[in-house]
Amino acid sequence: RYDLDRYILNVNALQTHKNHERLLTAYARLREEHDVPQQLVLVGRDGLGADQIHGLLARDDLGKHVRHLGYVPRKDLRGLYSGADLVVNPSLCEGFGLPLLEAMACDAVVAASDAASFPEVGGDALLYFDPLSVNSISSAMWQGIADLQLRSSLVKKGRARVQRFSWEAAARSTVDAYRAWCGAL
Repeated sequence: RYDLDRYILNVNALQTHKNHERLLTAYARLREEHDVPQQLVLVGRDGLGADQIHGLLARDDLGKHVRHLGYVPRKDLRGLYSGADLVVNPSLCEGFGLPLLEAMACDAVVAASDAASFPEVGGDALLYFDPLSVNSISSAMWQGIADLQLRSSLVKKGRARVQRFSWEAAARSTVDAYRAWCGAL
């Protein structure tokens, strides 16, 4: 449907705090150091700071190796996650990290920022990097693509990790928190 072959996927609105500038720089370094065949695919609507990202892609040679699909219907995300060689999320600030769970549920290998809620959501099922370090992002991306044994291990851990999260578990946890709070009054 999207005419993609081998790719690294990022699912995030193009917004400043999602750290796309460093992701693009890290991807350029990855291509330069390892000559990877994967293109970088960005999925998400334009947000605050999108003009700057589009500007970088338009003036850089990198732009021919990066595709911005924009908004993608939810029904298409499963196929995009499943087909990715790597899902990467360099966000500096996140509320929960639902795209990480979605990716792991699709048996994707995920490299993510060690910031915000990601370590709590991903546990030991993700590759983590410092989102302020282009070298750290690029190294994690390379490791997530090249280390086949690690990839297999992360997929297994991801399957197990996803099982810990459900709407039912969230509802029970919320009810328990209210009960505890009401009991403290």
